[in-house]
Amino acid sequence: MIQRSPSGRYDIDVEHVECCPSEVLDRPFPCSVSRARKDLHTVLFSFNATSRDIFDDYKIAQVVYASWSSRGGWKQNAIVMKFPRACTSVRTYLPGLYKHFLEHATRAEGPFQGCPVPPGSYRYENVSSRGLVVANIPSLYYGRWRVDGRAYDREACIMCIRLTLRISPRKANTG
Repeated sequence: MIQRSPSGRYDIDVEHVECCPSEVLDRPFPCSVSRARKDLHTVLFSFNATSRDIFDDYKIAQVVYASWSSRGGWKQNAIVMKFPRACTSVRTYLPGLYKHFLEHATRAEGPFQGCPVPPGSYRYENVSSRGLVVANIPSLYYGRWRVDGRAYDREACIMCIRLTLRISPRKANTG
């Protein structure tokens, strides 16, 4: 039996990114994700999405974790985190991803400055699987996690992206 222990300092490796299945969403959220290998340890993800809704602080963000069970299969709702003021929460808890998104996301209507993110079609390219830095998130057990990042307009899920992560002990820098 594999012994799981809470992790202290850890590395987060993104193994897979996809659009959430339609049964998670209450409204259509057309999106696609592609991946390309940069090197032995790094995968780059590109993302296309179209939203009819503005992403602002009137939305609620929710991060739903499922953990991989030692018996096989996902243990649903292992951790559920809700964040009022969705746009500000992304900026606070995922500052690197937020900044990268502002600098690299493109849309036909031209650039945007940040919150709120207007409705439209977006292309977000070359998001690295390495170096995901999360601020103020509790310690996680080492192992595999499936994470749904969702946005809600009142009770309706309007946006959702699913990541599969591997949490492992932090590797010492050797160079």
